[in-house]
Amino acid sequence: MSGLLLIVLMFGYAALTIWLLVKVKALWGKATVLTIAILIPIADDIYYHKRLEVYCMSDAGYKIIGLGSKNLGIFHGSNVASGAPMPDYLNLVPVSFVEFYSNTGGKLFRHERINDGVIQTVEIKSVTASYEFIENTKEYKSDVFTVTEMMVVHRQTGKPLGVLKNMNYYGGWVHRVLLGNLSDSGPTLVKDCGISEATGRYELVNRVLIKD
Repeated sequence: MSGLLLIVLMFGYAALTIWLLVKVKALWGKATVLTIAILIPIADDIYYHKRLEVYCMSDAGYKIIGLGSKNLGIFHGSNVASGAPMPDYLNLVPVSFVEFYSNTGGKLFRHERINDGVIQTVEIKSVTASYEFIENTKEYKSDVFTVTEMMVVHRQTGKPLGVLKNMNYYGGWVHRVLLGNLSDSGPTLVKDCGISEATGRYELVNRVLIKD
């Protein structure tokens, strides 16, 4: 839908509201028309904000189930949104090494610490890390919400040691359909649970893999 058409629709909606306010004589009728005109653009946004608030209070945040060793390494699956970890990943988390597939060739590599804190990268044949970092993002109600879940799991048992959840809200229909199309930007983030997913990927590992 073009921006010009959206502008015409917005002015048409305002004109219709004014026309109804003029036509309706009773004060209670005018109040009803005005209330409905205000609620139509924002009613779903009010509901979705409440739903986000409930999720953030009940489900979002860190949940530590168990602790693991920082010396047994962690494997980054290919589904992690940030892509393959850079060598400085080991400066942000306490683990001795991180294994991962490259973003392009599909080869398996390991960043590992050697003498004097130097980090080297080597190609390996198979994953040896005891833990795995998993990240999944799911859509709810089409493009209204996304929920991101990050986990550190034990690779052998599949048991989660720590979980981080966050919900992202992209606005009611006015924000997504009208404003998004008007600016040609598409849906943009309105609000989340106040959790940084970018730093959360490191913080979750720091909270879970702390044993020697």
